[in-house]
Amino acid sequence: MTARTDIIVGIVFSRYDEIAGPDAIYWLPGELTRETLTVVSNRSLNMLSGDEHSIPKELEIVTFPPIELKGMIKFVQIDDRSKRGGFINASITLLFNDKDAPVFYKYRAEFDQPFEDFSRVVVALEQHSAFPRDYLEAFTRFSSRTNSIIKNLYEKEVGLKDMVEFPDPDEGAIKYRTYKFKVVVVGDPEVGKTSLILRYTDNAFRRTYITTIGVNVTAKNLIYSDRKVKFAIWDVAGQTKFQKSRRHFYEGAHGVIIVFDLTRPASFEDVGKWYDDVKQAVRCEIPGIILGNKADLASDIKVSSERIEATAQQLRLGYIETSASEGKNVNEAFLYLAAMLVNKGKEEPEDSCDA
Repeated sequence: MTARTDIIVGIVFSRYDEIAGPDAIYWLPGELTRETLTVVSNRSLNMLSGDEHSIPKELEIVTFPPIELKGMIKFVQIDDRSKRGGFINASITLLFNDKDAPVFYKYRAEFDQPFEDFSRVVVALEQHSAFPRDYLEAFTRFSSRTNSIIKNLYEKEVGLKDMVEFPDPDEGAIKYRTYKFKVVVVGDPEVGKTSLILRYTDNAFRRTYITTIGVNVTAKNLIYSDRKVKFAIWDVAGQTKFQKSRRHFYEGAHGVIIVFDLTRPASFEDVGKWYDDVKQAVRCEIPGIILGNKADLASDIKVSSERIEATAQQLRLGYIETSASEGKNVNEAFLYLAAMLVNKGKEEPEDSCDA
């Protein structure tokens, strides 16, 4: 199996001009469209509005819906005494397709140092009014370095594993009864659905992805009590443009996981809407759980436990707080769902509730 070399779509360096606003200055490859450059520079630098004197230190992963791409962003400040505040805000964005986002979510830390080194080079080039060829050389080196990282990660995760994607647990002398469950994972965009699934399945590269309709399908096996549970986990896109198509992928689901962001109350307000959306497709009360994600951001949590518990009781769903970044309660959430589904007592465990 050959490591992929097409994951990186492009690299864009943008800076904020007091008159023109956000502007893409240098990019690679040169074939990136003007629309792509405008969307990337506007989205990345507008994230800094309202907080001019401090920038995020961590790499940010954001979505660019108009161009159907995602990006990993490093924010930088370039000293310039002629400008207001004495500096210029700028950003470096590594572009990739949504289907490859799991690689960057899972291995974000692997890119910290390359971005840090590259940002220092770019700042130095800006301060010394370097020639275009100097930027081209720097961008090419950074592209080569990030591609090398991705290749190594691919070989580590895929090339050195058995070709069986999710091997069955060693049954030994025990004969397990097998249950197969389709689980749909839904919620507003960027609440952490993909990160949670990635943390649980621990599989960034080997996935089935249908990009035109916005759904990821991943498998995972586990043992619950004396049963073998085989999950088919459907990560359904939350963007409005997929509203009609995604309902077809709810059909046949045995369970649902609804994810919201504990730091974004609006994503919690939509929990009931997501459950109704799934329920209409499967035509029954479907078992499931609500996951309040990003529990690690304790100081930023804006949704009270009382409100969450009340909603969970109203919808007759379980509730667990999770952190995809730290792995908090992620395995426990899927084990809890497995217990709910197995203990329904169905004579045919493979049947969905609309069968």
